[in-house]
Amino acid sequence: MLKIYGPARSRSSRALWMAEECGIPFEHEDLTRYPTMPEKSAAVRESNPIGVLEGHLAAQPWLVGPGFTVADLNVASVLTMAAGAKQELTDYPHLLAWLKRCQDRPAYRKATAPKA
Repeated sequence: MLKIYGPARSRSSRALWMAEECGIPFEHEDLTRYPTMPEKSAAVRESNPIGVLEGHLAAQPWLVGPGFTVADLNVASVLTMAAGAKQELTDYPHLLAWLKRCQDRPAYRKATAPKA
């Protein structure tokens, strides 16, 4: 069964709406009820989407292929917002190292630099 994470009044609303429109059965996990993420077991950390990324990035430095690609850019742009949403990522050291590599790229620094 499809599981959709996130507040209904967020980007997840598109996925919720589409699932409803298409008649796709789903579960909705509204994460706004947690001021911080609850403590999770190692098995849960490894099976959630971020845990899957962590496992993948433990074996290679980028998401697809030997170097930075648009896949890295797209996923990193979403995970960059996780810090602002108080999403705890400290249990995922490989993901954090990868995110730092993405954010250390000159184009990212230029795009996110404060405008004068």
